[in-house]
Amino acid sequence: KDDPKIAIAVYVENAGFGATYAAPVASLMIEKYLTGKISRISSWKEQRMMNLNLIDSIPDNETQR
Repeated sequence: KDDPKIAIAVYVENAGFGATYAAPVASLMIEKYLTGKISRISSWKEQRMMNLNLIDSIPDNETQR
């Protein structure tokens, strides 16, 4: 606590609530940092984040700016 080694902030644009996408990304980053790998238990979460397409969730009027 007095000598932190890392700090993580995750911002996922157009992703809704933080618990939906940002928290899983942060947990994967922490796991990778602490253990050097992503466990089989967390691999589903990694695949979900890797296959994510948030561009399609932007309303058309937002992309016309």
